[in-house]
This record gives sequence, structure tokens and C-alpha cells, in this order.
Amino acid sequence: LDILYEDEDIIAVNKSSGLVVHPGINNYSGTLLNGLLYYCNHLSNVDENRPGIIHRLDKETSGLIIIAKNDFSHYFISEQFASRKIEKVYKALVWGQVIQEGKVEGYLNRNPKNRVAFQLSHSNGKFSYSTYSPISNNSFPISFLNVFPKTGRTHQIRVHLSSIKHPIINDELYYDGKYAANSYHDKYRLDINKVLKTIKRVALHSSSLSFLHPTKRKKITINAPMPNDFKNASEIINEIKE
Repeated sequence: LDILYEDEDIIAVNKSSGLVVHPGINNYSGTLLNGLLYYCNHLSNVDENRPGIIHRLDKETSGLIIIAKNDFSHYFISEQFASRKIEKVYKALVWGQVIQEGKVEGYLNRNPKNRVAFQLSHSNGKFSYSTYSPISNNSFPISFLNVFPKTGRTHQIRVHLSSIKHPIINDELYYDGKYAANSYHDKYRLDINKVLKTIKRVALHSSSLSFLHPTKRKKITINAPMPNDFKNASEIINEIKE
């Protein structure tokens, strides 16, 4: 466990990519929750099947996740998630050149053609809203973004970025292999392949959470450092001068 913060109420963990948050079908052991239960014998019991788990990250998403040690903290922080009071920042590497900030909103529902995936709708499903801003500022056709999800729907950031034709690199669930180095001008292909060799998973990282602490009753911010694959990929992008 890469513990970023811990007190009597919460544990903040920097989850590695590839680690499942809690046991489920075909994942009964080796999850983050298995490790937490080995480390700490007192977690919240609001959901006896998922003690301590307030929110989740996809398997390939790395970064910050908050765990509740008691029921009061669990309810207190869950309410902040539900009322959209928690400030969330994610880092993402996406296909295409993003040169200005923007927003995406709409309703998320299951994709009838692929029940594992979600899709954006104008009317049906659960409302979702995200804003984003570019970190990289050159003409390279992979962009480094800050993403600020205002709601917390399953696959929200992945669907939102795909819907504006800037899907997250390596997220083939949401671009069906349509994006590759060969999709872009010859002058970019060598560097695109360098990035793809550096980061080989869905390029999404939970970077920061700001929330009201359940007992301190003051706002705290916890940051998860960028993993090495993100650092190395961003360095390649930043070194391109155009």
C-alpha cells in the first residue's frame, strides 16, 4: 500500500494501475481492499461486502482513493461526493491537439451495442458534467490535460473525452482501435510511438481530492504524485518544440 495520508478517520492511498479496488466476479483476492484489510482491522462497515470503500477507480486508473475507517467518516464523505462538494482533479493523456479549456455534459447510460461501455445521451441516463484544460501547449497530436469531473459517474471522464473526439490513449473500449500513430502526419509518428511505448495502459490518473475532513471540520487537499509512466510520457510531449 502506498499510503499518502492516514489518521483515525481516513486512509488515502495512491492506487497503482492494474489494481482492482475491491473483490468481485473473477477478482476474489489481490485487490486493494484485500491489502487494506490485512493492514487495518477497523474499516467502516456501511457496506459489509466493501468495508471502507467510499468511491472507486477503474482497474487501469492510477492515483488517489479515500478509504473510511469508521461509519461516521464514511457517511460524512459520501455525502460530499453525492452533493458534488468534493473537488477532484485527474490527469489524462488524450489523442489529438487540445488547445483550450472546455466542458462536457450530458446523460450517461449503457451502450446497447456493448454492455461493458457507456455512452453520452441528451436525455436518458444519469446526468454527468466535466471540465478540462490543457497542460501541454504545442501542436503534438497527443495532449496532456487536467480534467475536473463535477459528477462521479462510472467511466465518466473516459466517455466525455471520447465524445469530443479526444479519447484517452490506450482506452480501446472508447475508440475501437481507430486512433494510432499512423492516423497522423509522418513527422509525428516516431514521437507518438515513443509515448505509446512509455505508457501502456489507459492514461488516466486521479491526481487530487479536496474535501471537508469528517472530524477536523476543515478543508484538506491530498495529492497523488504522477506515476513514472505519466512523467515519462509528459516529458516526451513537452520536449517537442513547435
